[in-house]
Amino acid sequence: MSELSPVINGLPVIHQRAAGIDIGSRFHVVAVPSTLSNEPVQTFQAFTADIQRMAYCKRSLISVLDFWL
Repeated sequence: MSELSPVINGLPVIHQRAAGIDIGSRFHVVAVPSTLSNEPVQTFQAFTADIQRMAYCKRSLISVLDFWL
């Protein structure tokens, strides 16, 4: 696997332009590569307005991301 991707912080990078969402009961955390955003890690509360704001942020990045996980 080390031939396919570089290692960052001890973990292999599978998709360099992937994003991740950690969904919790009180808040959600969205992380994108630091090369794609000035604020690569954002936290959103679990209220409708924040979830809508999270969806808006996702839509604005979807054109530059290969995967949205």
